[in-house]
Amino acid sequence: MSKKSISIMLLGILVVFAAGCSLFGHSYDPTTTGIYVSDDRTILSAEITDFDNSKYEEPRYSEDELRDFVEKTVDEYNQKQTDGEEKVSIEKLSVDDTTATLILKYAGAADYLEFNGVSEAVPIKNLIVGSVKDGIDSGVDFSGMLDFDGNPADAAAIKENTEYTLVLFKGNTELQCEGKIQFYSEGLKKTDDYTVTSSDEETSFVIFK
Repeated sequence: MSKKSISIMLLGILVVFAAGCSLFGHSYDPTTTGIYVSDDRTILSAEITDFDNSKYEEPRYSEDELRDFVEKTVDEYNQKQTDGEEKVSIEKLSVDDTTATLILKYAGAADYLEFNGVSEAVPIKNLIVGSVKDGIDSGVDFSGMLDFDGNPADAAAIKENTEYTLVLFKGNTELQCEGKIQFYSEGLKKTDDYTVTSSDEETSFVIFK
């Protein structure tokens, strides 16, 4: 299977294509395409896409076609895993009169990237999830970040919180976190205590508790 995102594959096969997952802490109930990072560092992705056939004389696709395709794609990916573990699963797949919603769960950031690929059409080009300590050990520069209230954050103060979860990502997307965001890159827009949006291709950081 080529490394393409579900949204890209759906576009290719169905012409135009591509909620509520309740977890501990902040639950994921997306209204737009994006990703969610949990405390245990698993990843959820949401694809929410136009599915309106009413404008056409003949339906271009069906919910059954979508479901069959997604299930086959996920099964093929999991069958390639040498450890025999299920690394990607379907959390939700629903279609109403105008919208298709697909939520997938990934064992980690590496599986998200491998499953979706990093082509120009994929919104997220890089994704790494670890601890602040991992970031320190890797030489991450924490300067130029903002604190919970949107004020300039002291890099030394950030480094004191070694067990907080650090998310590094690159791309144009909405990112939600299970815990409250404590620090985030200056170029991000914080829309609530758990959510940021990115509108450029710069590498960004989010740290949540």
